[in-house]
Amino acid sequence: MAGFISKLFGFLFGLVFAGAGTFFIWQTSIPTYLNWQEMRQWQPAEAELLKVGGSQSNTTALYRYDHHGFIYSGSRVYVADFNDSIGSYQQKLKQKLNRSLASNAPIPIWINPDNPAEAIIDKEMRWGLFSLMSIFCSIFIVIGLTVSWFSLKARTKSSIPRAQLKQLRKTWLNQHVDGEKNESFSEYLRKTTDDAAGQSGESNNVSNQSWKNKPEWADSHITSEAKSRIKLMWGIALVTNIVSWPLMFAIQDELHKGNHLILLALAFPLIGIIFLYKAINTSLEYRRFGIVTLSLDPYPGSIGGHVGGSLDIKQRFTDSSMFTIELNCIYSHMSGSGDSRRRHEDIKWGQSGTPELKSISGGTRLSFRFDIPDTLPESDVEKKTNYYLWRITVTGNIPGTDFKRNYIIPVFATAEESRFVHHDISRQVEQRRKDEATKSAMAISRGDFDNTKLSRVIRVKKTGRMLELYFPMFRNKMLTAFAIIFGGGFGFATFQIITIFGTSTLTKILSGTFSIPFALVALVGTTGAIYLPLNNLKVTIGKGIIRIQRRLLFLPIYMKSLNHNDITGLTIKRTGSTGQGSKQIVHFKVLMHAKSAGSYTIAEDIDGEDLANQLKEYLWQRIRSGI
Repeated sequence: MAGFISKLFGFLFGLVFAGAGTFFIWQTSIPTYLNWQEMRQWQPAEAELLKVGGSQSNTTALYRYDHHGFIYSGSRVYVADFNDSIGSYQQKLKQKLNRSLASNAPIPIWINPDNPAEAIIDKEMRWGLFSLMSIFCSIFIVIGLTVSWFSLKARTKSSIPRAQLKQLRKTWLNQHVDGEKNESFSEYLRKTTDDAAGQSGESNNVSNQSWKNKPEWADSHITSEAKSRIKLMWGIALVTNIVSWPLMFAIQDELHKGNHLILLALAFPLIGIIFLYKAINTSLEYRRFGIVTLSLDPYPGSIGGHVGGSLDIKQRFTDSSMFTIELNCIYSHMSGSGDSRRRHEDIKWGQSGTPELKSISGGTRLSFRFDIPDTLPESDVEKKTNYYLWRITVTGNIPGTDFKRNYIIPVFATAEESRFVHHDISRQVEQRRKDEATKSAMAISRGDFDNTKLSRVIRVKKTGRMLELYFPMFRNKMLTAFAIIFGGGFGFATFQIITIFGTSTLTKILSGTFSIPFALVALVGTTGAIYLPLNNLKVTIGKGIIRIQRRLLFLPIYMKSLNHNDITGLTIKRTGSTGQGSKQIVHFKVLMHAKSAGSYTIAEDIDGEDLANQLKEYLWQRIRSGI
C-alpha cells in the first residue's frame, strides 16, 4: 500500500510539473509562432504615432492610421503577447519609437488585409526569445513526464541478501575443508541458487549464468570499447558540425541587425571542432595499437576478493610509470525523457595505480590486481534503466598518440582471488597513503605546515609561545564557483518566470507558485556565493587562553575565548568531498569541545582523514601543554 501511495504521489507530482510547462508553452511559444505565421501576409502602411510607454520588460504604443479612407487606431507593437527582458530589444525599440514621436515622423506598420482594424509595428519573429521560451517550458514538461514515468515503472530489484550470501559461503567452506567438494565458490553459488531458482521459478544476477550469455563476457578475455567509442565520437562530431556550422550564416545576419548577443552561438561550432579533434585522436589511437584484449584473473572479477588480469600491447615499453590502471564501480542512471534523455555516471568506489610491465614476444604485458571490499554492488547483467557496472580504464602517456582503453567487466560476490597475478595496486594505493601520511606527520610535528597539503587553507604564525592559525578568504574557489553558477542561474530563472509569465492574474499566481523552488535555490546559492569566499577564521592558542574569531570580510560573526582547562578534547568531522573514485578528496574539520560552552571549529577544509587527525593531535598537544 505504501509503495502504491508513493507511486501515485510521484505520478501526480510529475503531472503537475508537466501541466505547468504545457500551460506556459501554450501561453507563450505556440501563440507567438501562430501569430508570426499569420502576420507574414500582412501589408505595409504608415501610421501617426500618438504615445509611447512601457517598462524594462515591455513596450507600449498608441498610433493612428488611414486605410482606404477609414481611420483606425492600434496598440499592437510586436508579435509576442508576453513581457520579456531578454537582450536589448525593448530598450532599442522604445528609443526608436520615442525618436519618431519627438520628430512627428510617421512610422511603418503592418495591416491585416482581411481585418484592417488589426495592425502591428514589428512583425518579425524574435527567434532567440522563441527558442529560449520553448526550451524553458520544455524543461518543466520533461521533468514532469520523467518523474511520472519512473514513478509508475519503479520496482524493487531482487538480489541475494548479504546475510544469505555469507551463509552460503560458510557452507561452501565447510564442504571444501571436509573434502566433500572441489569446486570454486562461484560455481557452488551458481549451482546452489540455480537449483533454488528451478524450484521457485526465480533467478537473479549471481544465481544463474545469464552473464555468460553476453558475447563480450563469454570467457575471461574481454575486449575494449575502442570500436564503439570511435563510432560514437565520429557520430557526435558529424552531428554537432552539421547542426552548428549553418549557424554561422544566421550569426552574420543577426550581427548586421545589431544583435551582438548572437556571438554566444559561436560556442556551437567550437564544440563541433572539439568533437572532431577527439574523433581523429581516437581513430589514430586505435590504428596505432589495434585490438588489445584484457584477460581476467579471477574470472569473473570478485567482490570480497580480487579484480585482476593482464593485457598485451604490441609495442615494447619499460617504464611502468607511463601507464595507469584505474578500476571504478559505477552507478549509471538516466535523466530526462524522449529525445532529451541523458545517461549519467556516479563513481561509488575506485582505485588507480601503475601496473607491472613484463617484456613478451612482440610486445609488453601489463599485469595488475585490486582488492575489492565485500560491501560493493555486483555488475548488473540486464542493464536496464539504472544499473551498476565495473569499468577498468588503462591509459598510457606515450610519445605520439597516447594509449587509452576502457573495459566493462563482470564482477560478482564470489570472494575469489587471483591465481597468477601478484602485482597488488590496492597495496600500492595504501602504501602511497601511508607514505604521504608519514611525510605530513613529520612536517606537522616540526610545525612545518608549508610542506603539507594544509598550506592550501592555513596560514600559520608562531610568535614566542603563541600559535596563530588563520584560514583566509577565497580558500574555497571551486565551491564558490558552483554557488555563483547556481545562485545566478536560478535567480535569473526566477526573474524570468515572474516577469514573462506574470501578465494576468492566473499566470501571476501560477508563475509565483512555480518560481518558489527556483527562488529558494537562488537564495541558497547567493548566500553561499557571498559566505564561502568572504568568510575567514582565526584561531589563537596562547598561554592558558584559546581565542576563536570568525569574520565575513572584516565584519565579526562571532568571537569566543576559552580557558585551556575548560577544553575536554578535540575531534574531527567529515564536511564533504570533491571528485569521484580514485580522485575523490574527503574534507574534514577539527572541532574543539568545552565543558559547558559546546563545540567550536578550530580548523576546517582539511584534505583527507590522516591529515585531519595529525593536525588534531598537534593542536591537542599545544592545548594540553597550556602554551
